Amino acid sequence: MREGWEIRSLVEMGHASLGKMLDKNKNRGVLKRYLRNLNVRWFNFDKSDMLEMRFEEGERERYTARKGDLLVCEGGYPGRAAIWSDEEPVYFQKAIHRVRFNEPERAKWVLYYLHLCDIDGSLPSHFTGSGIQHFTGEALKRFRVPFPPLAEQRRVVAILDEAFAGLAIATANAERNLENARELNQSLASSILTPHADWVTSTLAQIVAADCTLSYGIVQPGEDFPGGLPIVRPVDLTRPVVDRNGLKLIDPALAKSYDRTRLKGGELLLCVRGSTGTISIAPHELLGANVTRGIVPIRFDERLVDTQFGYHLMKAPGIQNQIREKTYGTALMQINIADLRKVRVSLPPVWKQRELGQRLEAVANDTATLDTAYASRISEIQALKQSILHKAFSGGLSAKATTPVVPFPSRTSTDPNLDTAMVLALAYQRHKFHRRERTFAHTKQQKILHLVEAGADHPLGRQAIRDAAGPNDFLHMRAAEGWAEANQYFRVSRLEAGNYQFQPMAKFEKLLNLASSIEPTIRKKIEQVIDLVVPMSTRQAEVFATIYAAWNNLLLEGKTPTDEEIVRAAREDWHIKKLEIPRPVFFEGLQQVRQSAYNPKGTGRYVPPPAQAQLPL
Repeated sequence: MREGWEIRSLVEMGHASLGKMLDKNKNRGVLKRYLRNLNVRWFNFDKSDMLEMRFEEGERERYTARKGDLLVCEGGYPGRAAIWSDEEPVYFQKAIHRVRFNEPERAKWVLYYLHLCDIDGSLPSHFTGSGIQHFTGEALKRFRVPFPPLAEQRRVVAILDEAFAGLAIATANAERNLENARELNQSLASSILTPHADWVTSTLAQIVAADCTLSYGIVQPGEDFPGGLPIVRPVDLTRPVVDRNGLKLIDPALAKSYDRTRLKGGELLLCVRGSTGTISIAPHELLGANVTRGIVPIRFDERLVDTQFGYHLMKAPGIQNQIREKTYGTALMQINIADLRKVRVSLPPVWKQRELGQRLEAVANDTATLDTAYASRISEIQALKQSILHKAFSGGLSAKATTPVVPFPSRTSTDPNLDTAMVLALAYQRHKFHRRERTFAHTKQQKILHLVEAGADHPLGRQAIRDAAGPNDFLHMRAAEGWAEANQYFRVSRLEAGNYQFQPMAKFEKLLNLASSIEPTIRKKIEQVIDLVVPMSTRQAEVFATIYAAWNNLLLEGKTPTDEEIVRAAREDWHIKKLEIPRPVFFEGLQQVRQSAYNPKGTGRYVPPPAQAQLPL
């Protein structure tokens, strides 16, 4: 802490008071909105569920928050805080402290300090209560905050405001990108599971093995029994495959009359009480184990159902919706065995199930990879918040923090987000110069990135996969887009028609200036690639880049491919969506590649199908 700073209790700098608990049935009115602790978020309020309450005349000022007041949760979400910014005052609940400072600017400073204490885990040390915890008035009086001179507070708060605005955009982008990716994968899985003419519809009871009775497990498993028999409960269905470690052990004698649910390994375990529809696979190491009343083991007739396909089919909306419709109860949700046996299932031939099961598994693995990557990014953003706040409250925050660089997993020795953003900025500028910016959507952007990396020998940290529109690293590009938007360089917005639009932001020219520092020889190669793609339509760019990648793959495999082999690798062997493009278009694209200066040399990175991709995170 720097010279001139002082540590003072929060209430020394202002006045704190609690609100009033009202009965919403007795105090309904149209006088003022009533703020409850559940409406308080960090830095803002959820006003969608606010009540209107009636106060007595003499109570209005005492229990009203005005613009600029800091509101801190006393209970429910202790310590969570935000500043009321509306011109209209608001009543507030007894579970909320109102803190009104002598100098209103201090409210934001204290809010950021509370948030730091929440992020670094020190805030709960100020709470009381063994079960439900509270941030009491006494605790608030003892809560001490480092205060610099008021002018320094204003300077640092201005920096934090700008930094946190960028981080909020980055977080929102990561969450939105993850949601978009999940929706895309769910859509792909649904298309794989769409029934065709050769699919047969049966009930669940008709497709299980002869020794599978679709029965409940042990009703009263008793206490934990050291060295006993493992038993799977609904709370254990948290992973695709049940983890044997941590399972409850029961007295083997309790399972003697439950032979019908004894596990052989490989079954699907379906939750039928509580979170009905949740499903996991029993590993073969659970041979001889059992399940509780809340689980029904499912063993398919292997002549009718491939287990991998059956697992994904049972998790798909078609069957999950049926389970949801048949679930009943209020305190405890459950589904009857009789109703479960009647669940309708549509199946292709078993040989087709094996093929579709592998595709569904690839989609599931891709989703899991995205979940992990975006969760890691959000965690890194939180870590950056904590780092910035620690600097702010130790006197070490400089003006450089006004443009936060949002961290994403680096895959090269340089910054892949900056490198990628600079290439996209140059590409947009060239498209705009030639009045072709309307064609500069996601597909073209991806193909330019791929050709720059492979054809111009400029690594960007991508790991492309064989996607529907060609060589694609969706995760890499969305990371760069999120980084660019957080730094006010550009954003890529999704339009109603489903296309994406590139939009320069306030610091776009700064990004172009950064791009001018690229080594001249490399920049010339990048611009040559961009100029090659500028006049192309979206389809032409897709076909060109796909042929390039497929041809390069064949060279990496040690082959000297014919034209027919290159087209087959780029069309029939690439992705099912490629079959929608006529073969002659690919032969035309191949000639275009040959006539360009970018014939592949077998030196670029191999582009695998999604299931084989090892995405470096």
